[in-house]
Amino acid sequence: MKKSILLLLFSGFSFFYLHSQITINSDDIIAVDFVANQTTDTLPDPSILEGGVGQTTWDFTALKDELAAQFVFFEPESTPYAASFPSSNLALEIEPELFAYMIQDDEKIEVIGIEGFQDFAGFALTGKLTVTPGQSLIRFPATFGDQYQEVVVQQGQVPGSDVGFPTIDSVRLTSTVTRIVEIDAYGIMETPVGSYNTIRSTETETTEAVVENLNNGQWVPFFDLSPDTLINYNWWTIEDGLAFPVVQLEFDPANGTREVVWLQELISSVKDFEIHANLYPNPASDYLQIDFIELMDGSIELYNLNGTLAQQLKINRQHNHKIDVSSLQPGVFILLLRDDSNKAIGAKKVEIF
Repeated sequence: MKKSILLLLFSGFSFFYLHSQITINSDDIIAVDFVANQTTDTLPDPSILEGGVGQTTWDFTALKDELAAQFVFFEPESTPYAASFPSSNLALEIEPELFAYMIQDDEKIEVIGIEGFQDFAGFALTGKLTVTPGQSLIRFPATFGDQYQEVVVQQGQVPGSDVGFPTIDSVRLTSTVTRIVEIDAYGIMETPVGSYNTIRSTETETTEAVVENLNNGQWVPFFDLSPDTLINYNWWTIEDGLAFPVVQLEFDPANGTREVVWLQELISSVKDFEIHANLYPNPASDYLQIDFIELMDGSIELYNLNGTLAQQLKINRQHNHKIDVSSLQPGVFILLLRDDSNKAIGAKKVEIF
C-alpha cells in the first residue's frame, strides 16, 4: 500500500477519558526523547471503519499486532542529515536509516524533509526529499470543527546512474500534493490496549507527480505518474499536557484497501528515572553503572535510535547493576527500565563512545 508522510510519523499513548471535546496546543506536544512502541494492522477486520462525523465512538479492539516498530523522537543535531535541514527542531528515524525532519512552533508541526535510505521512483537508494512549504502534521489550536487546505511540493533528485540511466546526469521526482484537512469527529476510541478521548482529523491527499531528467542543463519531462488520492484518518488524544495520534488509518479509494498504525505503548525519558536510580558514567565507553535506591526486580533494555534492541538484562532483587557496553557501536541509545510485571517505569538517553 502507498504510504503518506502522515502515516509514517508519530504515535500516541493510552489513558481513559470522559467523553468530551479536546483541544490540542503546541505546548501539549512534547516529542523529543520519547519512545513510541506501535504496530501495524495491514489487513484490518471489516469492523475497523472511520465512522461518521460529529460526536461518535469507535470500537477498534479487533486491531491486530502484525508489524511492530519502535520510534524514538530526538534532537535533529544527533542525526546524520541535520545539516541538510538547519531550521528543523524535531526529528525521528521513521525507518532504519531514514530520517524525517520537522519544525514545531506555536502554530503547527510540519515536515520539511526526509533523508536517508528510501524508495525513489521504484529504486531503493539513499536520497533527500524536500517538502516546500512544510507539510502540516497538525495545526494549533486543534479542535473539532477546524479545517484548512494546503498545497505542498515534495521533490527529490538523484544521479541518473543510481536509477538505471547512466547516460543521464540527474533524475528528479516532483510531487505536488493537495491536502484538504478537517477535524470532523470526536469521541471515545477503544483499542486493544485502552480507551482514549479523541478528536479525528480527516485528511484527503491528491498527488500529481512528474519525473524529469537533466539534459544539457535543462530539466526535461521524462514521464508523468497517474494522479493518486489517499484519505488519512488520524485520532489524536491528550493527557497531562502530552498529545499524540493514537490510531492512524490510511484508506486507498482506488482499491478500497485500509491499513492501520496504532499505539501499544509510549515511554518518556522524563518519567522521573533519576528518582529511582543513578546512572553513570554518561557518556560511557566500557560500562554503565546503575545504582537503585530500592531493591529492584525487572529488566534493563538498551535500544539504538532505530528501535533495535541492543541488550536486555534481568535484575533480581538488586541494589545495583553494571552493564557491559564495550561491544556496542558508538552512538546514542535509550536505556529502558521495566519492573517485574514488564511495565515500563523509566527511560533515559545514554551515549556510547
